[in-house]
Amino acid sequence: MDSVGELGKNAKAQNNFFLNCQILSSCLHRLDCLMKADTAHATLTFGSIVRAERVKKRISLRELARRLEISPTYLSHIEVDRVPPPMADKVTKLASELNLDASHLMKSAGRWDEHAAEAISARPVLRELFTLAFAMDEDELLQFVESLEERLERKHEGETLL
Repeated sequence: MDSVGELGKNAKAQNNFFLNCQILSSCLHRLDCLMKADTAHATLTFGSIVRAERVKKRISLRELARRLEISPTYLSHIEVDRVPPPMADKVTKLASELNLDASHLMKSAGRWDEHAAEAISARPVLRELFTLAFAMDEDELLQFVESLEERLERKHEGETLL
C-alpha cells in the first residue's frame, strides 16, 4: 500500500511540476511579446490580435479551430497567450482565414524569419532583391526601404494593414 501511495504522490508532484513549467513558459512568452512589441502596439499580443479579428469577423472559436485543424482548447490558449504562437504554416493559415496580412501576423507571432525564409526560397525575385540590398550601404538601404513603404502606403491608402 505504501508503494501505491508513493506512486500517487510522485504522479501529483510530476503533474504540479509540468503545470508550473507551462505557467512559467506562458509568463516568459508574455514578457517576450511585450519586449518585442513596439510602443504603439504594446498591448497587442499575437493572441489578442487573433481573438479580436475572429470576434470582429463573427467566427466562433470552434469554427476557426475546425478550419485550422486544431483543437478549440489549443486555439483558446493561443488567443489568451497561454502558449506560444503556432508554427509558421498555421500562422499563414490563420492569416488567410481571418483575411489578415500574413507578414504582419508572422511578425507579431515572432515567426517572421521562418516566413521570410520560405518566401525567399519560393520567389527568385526576392533572392535578387536581397542580393541587391546586401550590396547597398546603410543610407542607400534606408532610402530604398522608405521609398517602398511610401509606394505601399499609396497603394493601400484607406486599407488597414494591421
